[in-house]
Amino acid sequence: MSSSWFDVVRVTLVVIAAAAVMGCSSLSSTVPALPPHKPLASVSVDDLIADTQVIHTDPFSLVQAWWIPLEFWQASLGRINPQLAQEVSAILGDYSLVAVVQADVSALGGFVFYSRDDLQQRLRVQWQVDDAEPVSLDLVTEPNVAVRNLVQQLSPLLSRTMGDMGRNLQFFVLNDRAADGGRLVDPYRRGQVLIGLSASETQPAAQLALELPLDALFERRYCANGKPARVTWRFCPWDGRPL
Repeated sequence: MSSSWFDVVRVTLVVIAAAAVMGCSSLSSTVPALPPHKPLASVSVDDLIADTQVIHTDPFSLVQAWWIPLEFWQASLGRINPQLAQEVSAILGDYSLVAVVQADVSALGGFVFYSRDDLQQRLRVQWQVDDAEPVSLDLVTEPNVAVRNLVQQLSPLLSRTMGDMGRNLQFFVLNDRAADGGRLVDPYRRGQVLIGLSASETQPAAQLALELPLDALFERRYCANGKPARVTWRFCPWDGRPL
């Protein structure tokens, strides 16, 4: 048996054994504790935006969704105008927002965007914890004046920074209160925000999943090799060690 062939066999056995050990540990280990929360004043708004957006594309279609929890407003406004942050928090205390854009993509790369009315008819947003049945977040079709004014100001603002994409990003208000009066979707809790669109005339149904908790809201933690580990990870991908 040549040494090179033996080395291949040895490495293969090590990989198989490591995978078996990781499998056993994943079955027996408890869910790791989450790191401490970051003060909202120190949360990176750019990171928070990245954590709350999900996109699906293929050569002929595009679907993008942005879930906007109350913490976004508190983090983005709190360091600039704390009083305004409090006012917005009071206005949106019972709600979260979701912004959706969907488009057909032509052979030349052009976009044909779907209207707000069309998206509203096909949109469904749910919150799921582990393997429990998803809970639907109802769309608030007639929000109060303060909420409506806030939403109406977002579209022109984004159109100036994102062009046609921002102009066609449609905002919807979601009821974020549970039956017991508590908050329904908690961005600090493990779960998924499921944003679905039923099929259109030209596109199949789309289901986008946003994994929580949001990494940007927690203090950074690291793997043994010094690389940052996301808060949703249970094991480091480089060495398989539990976090």
